[in-house]
This record gives sequence, C-alpha cells and structure tokens, in this order.
Amino acid sequence: GVGVFYTPSTKYDDGEIQGFKLEKLGSDGTLNGIVEFRVAQGKAADVFLRIEGGAAVLIPGDDLEDLEEDFEDNCDSCDVSSGPYLGWNAGLGLGAAFNVSKDLRLRADIIYRHTDITLTSIDIESGSASLETEITSASSRTWLTLGVEF
Repeated sequence: GVGVFYTPSTKYDDGEIQGFKLEKLGSDGTLNGIVEFRVAQGKAADVFLRIEGGAAVLIPGDDLEDLEEDFEDNCDSCDVSSGPYLGWNAGLGLGAAFNVSKDLRLRADIIYRHTDITLTSIDIESGSASLETEITSASSRTWLTLGVEF
C-alpha cells in the first residue's frame, strides 16, 4: 500500500551548526510504499509486520531560512540551495488489528522510521579552486498510530 505522514513542525532540542541556532527546521512529510506481512492470526486479532520506505520532504522553517540567508549574506562566491529539501526514509513496524465486528477492526501500530534529508548544499568557487559541501539532517522517530479499518 501507500502511506503519507505529515509533521507540522520539526524541532530539535539544542540544535546548533557552528554556533548558529537551528532548532526549528520546518514541516516535513513522507510518501511511502508499505508492505505488510500477517505474522499471527487469531479470532480476536491479527498481528502484522510492516516494512516501509520512500521519499521525504522538508519545507524550511524560520531557523533554517535564517541559516540559508546567513550563508548567502556572508559569502559572495557561494551558491546556496534553498528548500523545500528532498531525502529518503525507511522504517519497520509492528501492528495489531482487533476485530470489533465482521466489517470493523481497531488498529494499533508502533513504527520506527529513519529519515535522511539534505538540508542545503553550498558550492564555493574562488579562482581555480572550488568546494561543494552539504548540511544534512538524519533523524529517527518512533510513531504510535491508532486507526479504524472497515
């Protein structure tokens, strides 16, 4: 199947890059392909193993936009990329669907997901020398999802 997750505000505690405060990165989302395997089946519930992965996107927030502007303002020979930024994510999960009736089940999943996004790339050229560097964000989240299947 397909899954979409959206987080309205991605924040890091004590985030910093070379003295620059970077706590409020922005909003992020993922679009994943999902494969589930039923690992146990019973009269009251089924248990599933979930594998997922796909694209990730980060729409920059205030601190990340300020960092981009700081690079651009202080480096005349720099070409700084701006967002939205793309990356990838992959995850594993375990879920259970509890039978309420013939056509209705309550669902609970715990999902661990790793996300890697290139926040900005900087190309610097000075005479015959050039340098390309990237700032990336690697993060892990554990989700508890609850839902209804019908």
